[in-house]
Amino acid sequence: MKTLARWLAAWACFGMLIGPTSQIGAADSPADAAAAPKAAAGSERLDLTYIPSEAVAAAVVHPQTILTGPDADWLPLEVLTAWGMKELGFDPVKIREVIAFAAPPGAASNEPQFGAVLRFSEAYSKSGVTAKLQGANETVIDGKALLALPGRGAPLLYFPDDHTIVLGSAPFVKQMLAAKEVDSAVTKLLKERDASGLITAVLSVNDVRELIKGAINRGGPQVPPPLKEFLTFPDLLSAVTFRITGSETMTISLTLRGRDEAAARQIERIIKQLLETAPQRVAMQTAAGIAPPGDDALQQALARHSARMAESIYGQIKPVREGRDVRISIESQANMAVVVPVLVALLLPAVQASREAARRVQSLNNMRQIQLAMLNYHSAFGKFPARAIVDKNGKPLLSWRVKILPFIEGKALSRQFHLDEPWDSEHNKQLIAAMPSVYRNPNRPADGKTSYLLPVGKGTVFGGDEGLKISEIRDGTSKTVMIVEADESRAVIWTKPDDLAVDMDHPRAGLGGFRADGILVGLCDGSVRMLRPTISDKTLRALFTHSGGEIINAADF
Repeated sequence: MKTLARWLAAWACFGMLIGPTSQIGAADSPADAAAAPKAAAGSERLDLTYIPSEAVAAAVVHPQTILTGPDADWLPLEVLTAWGMKELGFDPVKIREVIAFAAPPGAASNEPQFGAVLRFSEAYSKSGVTAKLQGANETVIDGKALLALPGRGAPLLYFPDDHTIVLGSAPFVKQMLAAKEVDSAVTKLLKERDASGLITAVLSVNDVRELIKGAINRGGPQVPPPLKEFLTFPDLLSAVTFRITGSETMTISLTLRGRDEAAARQIERIIKQLLETAPQRVAMQTAAGIAPPGDDALQQALARHSARMAESIYGQIKPVREGRDVRISIESQANMAVVVPVLVALLLPAVQASREAARRVQSLNNMRQIQLAMLNYHSAFGKFPARAIVDKNGKPLLSWRVKILPFIEGKALSRQFHLDEPWDSEHNKQLIAAMPSVYRNPNRPADGKTSYLLPVGKGTVFGGDEGLKISEIRDGTSKTVMIVEADESRAVIWTKPDDLAVDMDHPRAGLGGFRADGILVGLCDGSVRMLRPTISDKTLRALFTHSGGEIINAADF
């Protein structure tokens, strides 16, 4: 069942989410190690089987710290158990430990690799789990039987015994099955740290430094001026550790290990500077979000409460540097039921922002691939494709998106279409579900619709019945829009010959709905730009036309 696939993958994603903000590659300083709580008497040694040497981040989670803790009576454990048995085939309350880990994309894939190991305190029923895996196919890797879940990017599952479930992405699982207590930066960190708390997460910055810097240089999200210095962290850090320990008295700690002591001093300075201004910024943002200008006394009270809580929480955060390590920690007498929601409330805006930034980058990359296909089509045929495949009478049948399939590694799919039939013919409509991932906006559901549209209308590149040549774009390819990211309300079936009809009186209609920071467009030179949200209608009209003769400066958009 897809529910099980999503639920299991969520544990791995949780580990990857925590990993990039956790500890790394080299051991903590002696002082930090001494400060770490020792493993409880009789606690089991951490089993690092299945963590391959390629892993650069890992997280160890002990959910039973909460589920069997002093506040467990307040939790709906019966409901969780009933749901798990119905949807997953096992009881989530019996999960003793989850170890999730991640690695950069491998040679055979552009996707990050992930894996996870779920260990149970009581035996589960393998037949009960497999009964929920509709559409799964059995496969054999190195003599071991696994189940491959359906769907692009879905994990493979391995059941080594009745207390363990192993899952991993397809290119990664072979290395996982061969990993037996490997000696790597990540496993060294996990062995050296006490991982018996609620969460222990590690990341080897040394192993992903260039990837992080490359992502920043490729045009990540805009960073507010107060946070600009954080962009230097990839060069300053060698390791990061994040831990939550305790149940009644909790300690939340983040240890940033510098490449050397000079780097650690710089990290300490940046953090202290941020903490000095954080409460005021949080208060301002909260006031703007909760209590916009007005006389609502309740909203104003909520804003004041949030500002007071932010000042109190940030006031407890005191970075302490010792050698190469900068440690930030919060200790609270509040129990888990109180601290975890507060922690989530503090982190949620950052998590949401990072997710949106990732979607923005993915959408930008999708548009680049589509534009590259358009340019390759031009190279092959001497002009861009027409906006639709038409019949002998000129009636539109299929979208240009079908026409360029061979240029986005979709030759096989392209051959399945009946090009002399409309998009909704009995045959062609069966191919809607096969929409290539490059046409899917990451902010949208996978429903066969796309929001990557051509702007069409008088004077636009695709305003006529035939595709233009680049030489006909007299305003310049770097100042003429080829493709746009349209709003949710304008999304169309990807095979349907339908695009964004530009209203030159209201040129921004249907645009900018997905991004708060502007309008994402692809230009005819193959570049993708985020147009300022304040761009004038005059400039936008000029960008839509290919030969209007308008003078546009880079500062205008």
